[in-house]
Amino acid sequence: MRRGREIASLARATIAVALLTAANGCRCRGEKVGDKRALACAEVASKSEHKELDLGEGRRLVRDGVRATISGASAEAPVAVTSFEGGAADLTLPAVSAVFVVGLGGLPRDALAAALTALGKRAPVVAVMGPGDDVDGARAAISDAGARVIDGSVARAFTLAGVELVTLPGSDDAASLADHGRGCVLRADDVRALAQLLGPKSKPRVSLSYASPSRDPARPVATDALTDVTALLVSGPLDRDSPGELAIAPGAPVPLIPVPRARAPRTTSSPGVIAPGYLLVRAEGANLMLKREP
Repeated sequence: MRRGREIASLARATIAVALLTAANGCRCRGEKVGDKRALACAEVASKSEHKELDLGEGRRLVRDGVRATISGASAEAPVAVTSFEGGAADLTLPAVSAVFVVGLGGLPRDALAAALTALGKRAPVVAVMGPGDDVDGARAAISDAGARVIDGSVARAFTLAGVELVTLPGSDDAASLADHGRGCVLRADDVRALAQLLGPKSKPRVSLSYASPSRDPARPVATDALTDVTALLVSGPLDRDSPGELAIAPGAPVPLIPVPRARAPRTTSSPGVIAPGYLLVRAEGANLMLKREP
């Protein structure tokens, strides 16, 4: 009897994920990357649709194609950015308009759903898959976690706290893709399509990705295709230090900033250590403000 209920529950969740995928125009095609297989997780839908979703507590996700905002969120509240790489944690947060989790740590469905649900009690959560995450399993966990958890491979450009936050899930680096063949691959064509839809930035724009841009112009990577940004926040490998606090003026050089992990510390090139925590992101006038916590 119990086995039958489990099978029925799994079937319902599978159907729900399939319907969500179909509704958003994502076919999640298999791709060959080096000697590995993966699923294209960042496809841009061919049709721009208007959708609204009740997030509770007077907040609604309002989405037009790739663009989204959260109505009812305080315009002054910053956005928190963290990562589940190295493990999930239920962070203690100040008042924030949303939490972006960039890289889901390859967690199994039940554990990921529980972690996202706990964090969603504090603020709406945008979950952004990394290359080691099982695309179907992660989407099922996002569905399990409820309306306050948003799939960052579907809604891609959020205007919050005076900033445009653009999600770039996955990676096109074969070394970082999961061996199971269901990891999240970011394709340059999908990033170019997204950049074309977004156009020139009209406010501070931050890219949120697992993968860093290329350091070799002769060997470009997918994230290079989004060029008009104010800062790049990277949750995957990035061998550099993170400032405790940073103000970025219009026209300033574009910094690469490591995203703190929710549970595990990050080592840097100093060598230093970035303690577990998160980044707070907001605009102050025309400037982009970043602050690392704790």
